[in-house]
Amino acid sequence: MPASLSWALTIFILMSTSSNSLAAVGRPEFDGASHCLVQLTGLGPLIESLGEETSVLYLEEFEERLKSVSRTQDSLIRLSPDKYCLILDGVSEREHLELAGAKIARTFEAPIDLFGDVLHFDVHAGMVAPSGEVVQSKSLIRLAESALRLASASDEPFVIVDPNEARDREHDPSLIPRMERALEHQEFRLHYQVKIAAKYRTVVGAEALIRWYDAALKKILPPAAFIEVAENSSLIEPLTDFIIRSAIGRCVRWRDPTSVAVNVTPRLLETKNLVSVVGDALDFYGLGANRLTIEITERGTLANRALANIEAIRD
Repeated sequence: MPASLSWALTIFILMSTSSNSLAAVGRPEFDGASHCLVQLTGLGPLIESLGEETSVLYLEEFEERLKSVSRTQDSLIRLSPDKYCLILDGVSEREHLELAGAKIARTFEAPIDLFGDVLHFDVHAGMVAPSGEVVQSKSLIRLAESALRLASASDEPFVIVDPNEARDREHDPSLIPRMERALEHQEFRLHYQVKIAAKYRTVVGAEALIRWYDAALKKILPPAAFIEVAENSSLIEPLTDFIIRSAIGRCVRWRDPTSVAVNVTPRLLETKNLVSVVGDALDFYGLGANRLTIEITERGTLANRALANIEAIRD
């Protein structure tokens, strides 16, 4: 199967406590600067498909576009070849943050032509809006990680998460019981975002995106309204089970070798239940394991048990 050349560029932006270095993230004061962690995903498939030379040129273009976004007073810090921190000085209002997110999205709209291969950037931005209050750096980092997961699960150019609203959701005693009822009454649904192989201009797969059709509120709720609460409770396991089973059940109807991708949190990788859920669903629907992609929703050090379970899922 040709690797998809429509790259996913995920951006998560947090209102930080920084001067012009990452070392300042540990300070609890808010000084009116915004940190943008910009990360490219899918470097491995690109190298395999087009070679190292093309990948280097692609990364150079990535850096140049980020430089074009950065103003004189901003700082662009390279963390790795595919990850940068852009510190936006003076961006402390929500409206300004929205403009910055829209500008970044526009910057990556145009494709790049490398040796006849037209490569696109898919941009998703998760933002933590300014709250007007002093926020501890650990809380900002946690919200930033949440923003990254929400950006990965959303089909919007960027998503802004309000720290105050996030705090209210965490302390809403009715949300978890409502989500339990929603699972029982099948109010959660999957939407699918198509993945295109730009070189061949063909559909190679889709990513499963969850939505909540809240019957009580009579409206569709995006992941921002419930995913973080689910991840901090036992609900994340049955919710992920539902996503995996539903996605596999839908994928088996598609023409081979079209694949489906689902997002999984690192915490769930440490449980044996995930291995059995994936294996049972593949067996029940008769889907080849090569047509299922498990995407980890955040970077970090995985426990030995999680790594062992990843190997078990691969087997």
